[in-house]
Amino acid sequence: MCGDREKNDLSLTTALGAVALTFCITFVIAPLVAPRGEMPLWRWIAGIALPPVFLAAALPALFHFRGDETKITRPLRREWLVIAGGIVFALSAPQLATGIWLQTLKHFHWAVPAEQPLMELARTQDLPRYLTLMLTCVFFVPVAEELCFRRSIFSLFRGCGDVAASVAASAVFSAAHCFVAGIPGLFVLGMILQWVFIRTKNLAAAVIVHAIFNLTALLMVRILR
Repeated sequence: MCGDREKNDLSLTTALGAVALTFCITFVIAPLVAPRGEMPLWRWIAGIALPPVFLAAALPALFHFRGDETKITRPLRREWLVIAGGIVFALSAPQLATGIWLQTLKHFHWAVPAEQPLMELARTQDLPRYLTLMLTCVFFVPVAEELCFRRSIFSLFRGCGDVAASVAASAVFSAAHCFVAGIPGLFVLGMILQWVFIRTKNLAAAVIVHAIFNLTALLMVRILR
């Protein structure tokens, strides 16, 4: 990693410690709340329980990156133009990247799940569960993931330059979703969200784009069920 090594090491250590603790708690609680018989427990954990891990990784690191221009405020009028551009790209470019990737995997006869566990949960017939999922993915997940990836992990690598840090944060973002078929699309989405964050220096802008992306995905799954 580049930049202030002592600061980076402290942030990384506290973040990893928080992740380890949250994983332990998750594996204790998840079997108690997972829906019985709908899907394997590991898919429930991958689809629902990872956001708290992302948030746990982000919060300790936030305290070690002070003095920069980052803000989390209501977007200004000029920032809404960047947000609008981010939404347009987020609803098109990741899907294109995923389509090309899936065709490549199909060409080489590499069978992988074509859908995230989260999307399987979105097809539930239980309306309260669906609404809970919607609230989680549209409000909690974007905040947790933007804090973790666009803020903390990006900051860890920012000493290497914005482009290198964006690539690193987006690579971790895509890999962390544990979804092979979606890695290129998630990487592209991560780069778009990082661009929004860099242009506005406002984490709320990236959260808005992320939330609209998740909302659109969940609604499309519901409509096309």
